[in-house]
Amino acid sequence: MAQKWIGIQWNMTQLETEIPVKLVAQFIHKRPKNRYRKKDPDERYFKTTSPDLDNLEKILLDSIVYAKVMKDDSQVVAIESLDYYGAKDEDPHVEFELWIYQNEILNIETL
Repeated sequence: MAQKWIGIQWNMTQLETEIPVKLVAQFIHKRPKNRYRKKDPDERYFKTTSPDLDNLEKILLDSIVYAKVMKDDSQVVAIESLDYYGAKDEDPHVEFELWIYQNEILNIETL
């Protein structure tokens, strides 16, 4: 798949509306206080409680549009997201990457 990572290459110019983009995101939440026991894992583990992942994605996309990285979140044609509680020594944060699809021909098969 022909993709280009925007990342640090973003030069404060807004992406054109017709450019298709893929969002890759990880949402890391504060670990509950009752999960700092010795028997609990030290590393990240999946979060299956509210807020739902789709709501987190909407907030992130709205923030990206507000920051004028993209003109409209309709440019996003693919999303890959994970929702975690952080490691025992990790602060809550969001990690994300935007990928531009270049010269991509999508094959859609009829089911």
